Amino acid sequence: MKAIRLLGVASVSAPIGAALLLLALLVDGEGTAEAQPVWPDRLPGQPPAGCTRVHDVSVPKGTQFPHAVGFAIGRSDLKPDDRIVIEEVRGTRPSFEVGGIYLVRGKYTLGSRADARLSLTVTTRTPGDCTKGNGRGVLDVRRGSGSFELASVFAYEGYPHVWFRVGDQSAGGVYFGRGALLPPK
Repeated sequence: MKAIRLLGVASVSAPIGAALLLLALLVDGEGTAEAQPVWPDRLPGQPPAGCTRVHDVSVPKGTQFPHAVGFAIGRSDLKPDDRIVIEEVRGTRPSFEVGGIYLVRGKYTLGSRADARLSLTVTTRTPGDCTKGNGRGVLDVRRGSGSFELASVFAYEGYPHVWFRVGDQSAGGVYFGRGALLPPK
């Protein structure tokens, strides 16, 4: 097995916010890949302080999303020149559940900065939950407008949202969900 290091991202959802992680991609002779977290200033595989449980939220290749999932839009902290519109949510399950995999489609406008990363994550309600492997849950975008299709496993109870981030800082986003998975506005 040979190791190839790439700059990728896994999200960390914790009360203190999301942190940028680096991934090391291990590729074997068959061309299959397995993501392993590598955090700056730590040995490979060691999670950041505060992470007691690290969940793999990789979306398996070929995942189908047969169910249209009802959702409501929650609070937003977008900058005045930015916009995220969630148009559709599809899932492997008919409603939001831990363990389900969800595909979110929509449109964005990024006007407040030159570039950002658009991400689909779930903010945990339980301290210590972190994620890795969210390759289909991120999209690098530049100033202007476009469409997005992001997918992720919902590994724990929390609040799903699509948001812009620059480095390891939030640049604003919008929450969505249903019932207990939708934070108050």
